[in-house]
Amino acid sequence: MKISLLALLLSTFVAVDSLAQKVPLVYDVENTGVKCAKPNMPSFNELPSIDALPDPFKWADGRGRSTSFKDWSCRRAEISAQIQHYEIGTKPAPPKNIKASFSEGLLTVTIVENDDTLKLTSKITLPTGKGPFPAVIGVGGGTGSIPPDIFTSRGIATIQYNFGQVMAHTPKRGKEPFNRLYPDSTVGSFVALAWGVSRLIDGLEKVPEYERRDYSLQHRPFPMD
Repeated sequence: MKISLLALLLSTFVAVDSLAQKVPLVYDVENTGVKCAKPNMPSFNELPSIDALPDPFKWADGRGRSTSFKDWSCRRAEISAQIQHYEIGTKPAPPKNIKASFSEGLLTVTIVENDDTLKLTSKITLPTGKGPFPAVIGVGGGTGSIPPDIFTSRGIATIQYNFGQVMAHTPKRGKEPFNRLYPDSTVGSFVALAWGVSRLIDGLEKVPEYERRDYSLQHRPFPMD
């Protein structure tokens, strides 16, 4: 009986590991869910009362559950849209006027919106050797609050996100750099800071090829989720 149980556990672990190997850890491009249908957003009075935690895999229109990994990007987009609509505010669409440059390890992204300008500067530290390198964007520092050696010892580039250039840790509502670009927006820090990360990713995409080449940034070295 013990042998049978052990064999069952081993076969289960092998099956789970085999499935895990098929699931990508990152996407080739930023996973925005832009091609997915927008969920219906009932008014607050029309929302159902759910005593237990809601099923995260249940489609918003009630047609069933998302049971395939290929469907998850759209179900994830539904959850994001619902959270933004009902709780934290809607993230603004990518600005049309955005420029970027890269020199001496410093990425500079300039965004112009509603006749105002916001500039992001981000220090990028690359491992030794020839790229491309995977990268992590850290809030405040190159790796955020996580010890840098966890990444640097594995040959991972670090990208510093100076979030105060978008919105302060303790923001003054309506008076932050983000608010100058979107004076009519009512979103808070969660959305504004996520917006800033997306603009860094935009900047990495827009940096001229010769600037990336001079700093060993060939072939889109920053996988994005």
